[in-house]
Amino acid sequence: MLDALIAKFNSNRKTIFSALEIICAIVYLFIMAYGFSRPLRDAVGLMTGNSIIVITLYFSVFYTLYFIFSLPLKYFQNLAYIRANSFVEWLQVVSKKEISVFFVMFFVVQVIYFFLETDVFWWWMPVSFLCIASLYTWELAPKYLATLFFKAKALAPSAFKQRLIELAALGDMKVIEVFSLAYAKSEVVFIGQSPERKLILSEKIMAYSPEEIEILVARETAEHYYGHIRFKLIIQALVILLSFFIVNFVFKPTANYFGFEFIFDIETLPVLTGILYIVFVLMSLIQNHYLRSMVEQSDMYVLKATQAPAAFISLLFRQQDNENKQTINYFSSRILNGSISDIKRITCAQDYAQAMALKEKGKQK
Repeated sequence: MLDALIAKFNSNRKTIFSALEIICAIVYLFIMAYGFSRPLRDAVGLMTGNSIIVITLYFSVFYTLYFIFSLPLKYFQNLAYIRANSFVEWLQVVSKKEISVFFVMFFVVQVIYFFLETDVFWWWMPVSFLCIASLYTWELAPKYLATLFFKAKALAPSAFKQRLIELAALGDMKVIEVFSLAYAKSEVVFIGQSPERKLILSEKIMAYSPEEIEILVARETAEHYYGHIRFKLIIQALVILLSFFIVNFVFKPTANYFGFEFIFDIETLPVLTGILYIVFVLMSLIQNHYLRSMVEQSDMYVLKATQAPAAFISLLFRQQDNENKQTINYFSSRILNGSISDIKRITCAQDYAQAMALKEKGKQK
């Protein structure tokens, strides 16, 4: 009975921790909004009257307290990483990540409250457009600009290289050369203008089996063939616009309910963050319906193009092992990024392998 419960927990681990992350964040924001936000704002206000410095000091304390509050959950999320390394090393890695996130969020908070103070009715529009621009920069710049700053090395002519070029051609991608790049952000990326492109492989995947690399190339080809990259960016932009539009209507009455009079005051941050959090989670669930359908479509394309379901499954296990060696944020991977269950993808590959075997048996008869 206990073994069955443990197995069930492990199979639903991402979903469980995603839900716990949401609950943890909402509880913290609720506590701050009801009891500690105004005293914190008043204490900071006694030190200085400069709004930028007030926001800086308030947010520094606000974020530090949340980091401490959520640390036990982060610990249990990353037990696999901690067991493979050490608690001190894990704490150092998490702290570095949180510092990076802190500076990004600090900038976002400063921008939001600048526009709130400027115009309490239309603040959401410039904030939305800035978020969309930041999203596009974050998604596209590291992926496509790495080749401008780092030298790529062309792969030597081989049957494997020719196979990659042929896989790309199945998706109407004419590849003129295949390179490996040490500092590539993505495992596989096509660069250049149609019809002729270059295929860039990250050096970290060169240790994979040839069949697994073919799976990755076929997956990236599918993204371009079906236009998934363009559709993802459009969907995400619409989600951002609609989310901030909804937040704009809900923010003021909710802030008044918690006893805050002026929504442009930094003391309303827990309320604003909570509303943004809830709205983006709900909108992401709708968005992810489309994102997961894209993943399913790409997976089927990959299986048909490569005819290698075994390599497809082994790559999923390899990626899962790599994930276990890193610190994990289940909320971002499961809720925001629209990741699909590995079990479902493996089942799809197994079904395809069975269909291939039946088809081959039919030919032999």
